Amino acid sequence: LSVFIVHYCMIVCSIRTVITLYISLRSVYCLQKFIYLKKTIVASTYTSMSSSSENYINDKKRRTSTVELPNAGIGNRNIVQFHDYGPHDASECAYIQATLHADELPGLLVCHHLIRLLDQAQESGFILKKITVVPFANPIGLSQHMLGYFVGRFSLSTGVNFNRDFLNLTERVLSRIRRAAEATDAVPEDVLSAVDEKHNVRVVRRAILSELDALQCQVRCRGCFKPTS
Repeated sequence: LSVFIVHYCMIVCSIRTVITLYISLRSVYCLQKFIYLKKTIVASTYTSMSSSSENYINDKKRRTSTVELPNAGIGNRNIVQFHDYGPHDASECAYIQATLHADELPGLLVCHHLIRLLDQAQESGFILKKITVVPFANPIGLSQHMLGYFVGRFSLSTGVNFNRDFLNLTERVLSRIRRAAEATDAVPEDVLSAVDEKHNVRVVRRAILSELDALQCQVRCRGCFKPTS
């Protein structure tokens, strides 16, 4: 009976994986059709774009950058790779990542095909806003193997689910914004506005980046940092 149950579970998991892959590939196909149908519409807007945007359209390649994570041990390196499309200084951005649970591969497959489609769209000048794709969002999980099995959902060192333990910067960011507003030499660029929503978005983003920079300094100085959920 136990053998039957094991085989039954394996079959169910296989069917689930096939269905997930089909849905993922179907999504890529729909995106490809969407890009094809939008070509003539987007092309008609070029003549009305500003000179700065026209200069950007001549940039035919995606921008790839990497960020090195804090090392878990001597001789180890974990790197996250980012692929950026569209204007680098755009105020609006679509962020797409895969394999935060490193053993869930359908998203990785979708990103693989999506990057090829975005490369074509970038070369044709059809991307008007910023798009960031991170196909391998969890290099730590991708490197975890135990007794011949791939373990990508939980951290083997802490047992924490990679997709559950998020860094909470809310109080830190709010405190930084309050201090900036109450300072005697307050800078308008760091103070929230009562009417300008886009300005407030920039203020909050700068505050978040400043807190992340501060935490990186703590990591370098102390050697470790435990996120608070």
